[in-house]
Amino acid sequence: MDAWDRLQPDDALIDTIARALVKLKETDEWSRGIGIPYVATFLRGARWRDAEEVDVPEKNQSTKDGWADDEEVL
Repeated sequence: MDAWDRLQPDDALIDTIARALVKLKETDEWSRGIGIPYVATFLRGARWRDAEEVDVPEKNQSTKDGWADDEEVL
């Protein structure tokens, strides 16, 4: 909670983080539980930017079935 409070994200950053998490959780490493950072490390290190470098095959990318695309969340 402290890392989140220090970050003070606006709505755009919250959306970016949510979409990055959806993309990162589809990677082979994260699906096997490898290399997943602690939440505070993820936030303090701006690790959502890691998703920009990740290529997830098209067949695994969800378009409207992740919580980041849920209208109630957005």
